[in-house]
Amino acid sequence: MYEKIRSMEKINSMNLNMQRWCVPETYEEYLRIINDWVFVTIRTDHETKTYDLPFYIIEQPITLAELKNIWKELKSKNCKLIISDGIKFDKIQEYNMVISIEKDGQFMFEASLLKIPLRHLYKHPQSMLSCQGCIGEDPNHWINYNPSVSGLNKAQIKKDIEDLYCTYQEIIFGKTLEITKYPIPVGTQKKNIVFWQMLGWLKRERR
Repeated sequence: MYEKIRSMEKINSMNLNMQRWCVPETYEEYLRIINDWVFVTIRTDHETKTYDLPFYIIEQPITLAELKNIWKELKSKNCKLIISDGIKFDKIQEYNMVISIEKDGQFMFEASLLKIPLRHLYKHPQSMLSCQGCIGEDPNHWINYNPSVSGLNKAQIKKDIEDLYCTYQEIIFGKTLEITKYPIPVGTQKKNIVFWQMLGWLKRERR
């Protein structure tokens, strides 16, 4: 039930770094947020659906009529809106990544240099580095499932993964993280890595 929002609320409750986000409950709140933040993405969540949900990028001025149409369309589909202002940092992001790290140090990730919302990562598989390895291991020893991809700094990625492992430990072990790395501190905690989703804890919570 609204698993995307629940995941984001969980990340927020752990005081992990996020971009500003809000789930407007009324049309007036929706307009106020977009008026204040100006350029945003609008992700959506649904009570039962989890795939192929609507997604909007507002990165240029938009009319009130267009905003009203977006609201009406999403509400007609029984979607909740998740508004974020992270798009303003897309042009400077270093990479998007989806990663899972286990307690024993094993990890697997997919990452891309493309300056796009993380949601669009899998639309460009030819630009996605996909690797499996272990904490402390030389990147040259990682299993690389897409060796034709170049440009990503594996040494830096190694350091970032080790920082995640050492800093967050039990919070992240066994979960799938959707993150973006930036060259400057950003987000609610002013850090270089922003968490978008943390998947896996929801299933365990229901047991």
